[in-house]
Amino acid sequence: MSERLPSLTVARGDEASSRLGGSAGTRCDFRPEQKGAADVARRAIVLLSGNLGSATAMAVAGSEGFELKALTFRLEARQEPRLRAARQLAARFEVSEHAEVEVHERPLTAAKEARAGEVAQSDGGTVPARGSVFLSFAVAWAEELEVDDLFLGVTADDRRLRPEASRAWIGAYERAANLATDRRLAGHRLQIHAPLIFLTPAQVVRRGVELGVDYSRTRNCQLPSADPCGRCAPCLTRLDAFAQNHLLDPAPARLARSGITQAAEPLAVSCGDRDGDGSYLTPQ
Repeated sequence: MSERLPSLTVARGDEASSRLGGSAGTRCDFRPEQKGAADVARRAIVLLSGNLGSATAMAVAGSEGFELKALTFRLEARQEPRLRAARQLAARFEVSEHAEVEVHERPLTAAKEARAGEVAQSDGGTVPARGSVFLSFAVAWAEELEVDDLFLGVTADDRRLRPEASRAWIGAYERAANLATDRRLAGHRLQIHAPLIFLTPAQVVRRGVELGVDYSRTRNCQLPSADPCGRCAPCLTRLDAFAQNHLLDPAPARLARSGITQAAEPLAVSCGDRDGDGSYLTPQ
């Protein structure tokens, strides 16, 4: 069953029939406990791209008792495998609603491409100021659904590489969002959660394994091939994250091409930078 909202295609939770599963013998259910009419579960929107970070952020939100809703962006250059991963994760987590927003990045990048004299080939991550673009949709949907919590899957790596993944930027956007809509001005404060912002990719994997995340459903590679390439930066970062935890990435094709199987030494995890200087402590 689906319902059309302005600029949103919403897939209802009855399309998602299976629960998130962990390793063999593990049964995980991140849905909040049943509550009475006077004790309604908190609801949260998770920005779900289909990658490791967004899947882990969704697991964290579920473990904290939130009823889960997912928001995924369909970019012109984002290939079906990544979108399919987001849909599979939404089904595994049994989200109550999954909205897919189509974003056309070409009008935003056409001037730059014209100056370069050629049409640049996008890797799916070329939306300028994408943090602002994506969060503006999330804030609008939260207003419509009367939701007061948003979850992002940004990590310490994202924080180093993208200004809009920093604590300062997220805090500033949260403050602005709380001045932007009738619900906020009526006293319902919006909170933007970034539970992985101090974690390295290896730490994200460790946290997800603790929560029973089925990482076989996730995809970091943004190339259009059916199997992850195993050679691009997102694939190699992901491989290394599993290897440092002495785990095999559940995508065999990725492993077969890289030759990486596990870390040479046990991982000593240190939580990342909390001083706001943009760095983080790598595993020692």
